[in-house]
Amino acid sequence: AEEFPSEPWREMLRQLVFMVVESERQGTPPIDMAVMEEPPDIPWVIREWIADRLVTGMFGMGGSGKTYLALLAVVCAAAAHPFLGAAVPSARKVLVADYENDSQTTRRRLGMIARGMGIDLPSILYLRLDNPLVDVEERLTQIVERAGIGFVMLDSMALASGGSQNKDELIIPVYGVLRRLAVASLVIDHEAKTSEGEFQIGTIFKHNLSRFTFQVKATKQREDAGDLFMLITNRKVNDGAPTRPLAVKATFTKSVVTFKTIRPE
Repeated sequence: AEEFPSEPWREMLRQLVFMVVESERQGTPPIDMAVMEEPPDIPWVIREWIADRLVTGMFGMGGSGKTYLALLAVVCAAAAHPFLGAAVPSARKVLVADYENDSQTTRRRLGMIARGMGIDLPSILYLRLDNPLVDVEERLTQIVERAGIGFVMLDSMALASGGSQNKDELIIPVYGVLRRLAVASLVIDHEAKTSEGEFQIGTIFKHNLSRFTFQVKATKQREDAGDLFMLITNRKVNDGAPTRPLAVKATFTKSVVTFKTIRPE
């Protein structure tokens, strides 16, 4: 077989590498907003909760029910089923990126939720992760692109960042990965109480880099009836006014969990 001449081939490769590096260094050019066509409204995955290509944070103390609520959102998004009264315009392919549990625990919980909704469990991809999110970005991107994923649920930020929750240099890159995935994401996080109020634990960039944040509080629990009462408060929305607090009762049996919105007492 005919071989490429060594010197011209090396020069072509050198020029190609230079062009790629220079393009990355310069970044994207500025855009004239006056001539750019105004885009349509951002599509909702779950109206007023989770929007396409943006990050929603859901945080609370351990045992608050936040993970079950997040998995409820996953099932509703995959099945185009209303979420706590909120519209789900169309079904999305969903990926659960999980640092906290395992496939068996998550499958059992998803089954309980689907049975409580009276539906068959829709197709939901599950991926167990152990390394920091920035280290698995390439693998995650391939899965999202090949499977046509439109919504990623990440559990949790603490483990996805791979270190102290107060280090901006660990937290900010996680949001960079989620932004580059270019799909809707819901990130589960833990809660901290400060003199300024109740926020996600660690750096303020968690609050700042999320489009929406919701705090989940367990208000009371009736163990005899298997009931968990939760109060969900919209702590941040970038455009518009926060939604009103929502009270939810989750009722657990051996194989079923149901969710019902109730009036706060």
